[in-house]
Amino acid sequence: MTEPPPGSLEDGPDGKREPEPSDGRSDGSTPQVDVVIVDDHELLADGVRRSLESQPNLVVVGIAGDIPTARRLVASTRPDVALLDYSLPSGDGIDLGVDIKARFPKTRVILMTAHNDPAVIARAVHAGLDGYIHKTSSTEDLVAAVQGASTGAAVFRPADLRAAIEHLQAEEPAVGFGLSSRELEVLRLMASGASTTEMSAQLFIGSNTTRSHVQSVLRKLGAHSKLEAVAIGMREGIVQQSDFDPG
Repeated sequence: MTEPPPGSLEDGPDGKREPEPSDGRSDGSTPQVDVVIVDDHELLADGVRRSLESQPNLVVVGIAGDIPTARRLVASTRPDVALLDYSLPSGDGIDLGVDIKARFPKTRVILMTAHNDPAVIARAVHAGLDGYIHKTSSTEDLVAAVQGASTGAAVFRPADLRAAIEHLQAEEPAVGFGLSSRELEVLRLMASGASTTEMSAQLFIGSNTTRSHVQSVLRKLGAHSKLEAVAIGMREGIVQQSDFDPG
């Protein structure tokens, strides 16, 4: 595996690299999704790569086995999605994910772990990561998580989200209530896992207006991410189980 050139995480003008010519993998029906994998287990990382590249629009642009290499790789490739192992030799994937999202906000971050620890899930939610997937998940679930995250969907299983909620229940009460009826609709759609585009279509409003409502909901609930807003909403009785787990 060729290591990317030395460097550090540096902000680009918009947190995303300029589009590059397609390598021909995408069939044209769906946009190409560039993915970085960060895992110190080479065989597992290669298995994840092969699973993802079974899909014509998913392209693994690099694999890193530690945090310094991951930082250089993300800086040089600006991927659409970063899959981060929780346990890394020089730190953990949550802290790395926070760093990536702060510097490259258009990169979606999914935590990959063998742990089933509610405290880890709660940390990932609180940190504003975009998803959490178990290493034992099927290829279908892994592919669905990456495809979903690339479109802006939250990719936490309902059971994992419930576990995070239980840990967040001990937190201070939510602040800044006073959600408008439209903001309540947006919060409940967020709970269902709807992307910005899907929310806009269902509410018959523009994407910029939807994003404005989302930011207002986060501010009023004192949340750092959409998933944390949903967890707070459930804790305070604003969101019900049926809102995010319709099945």
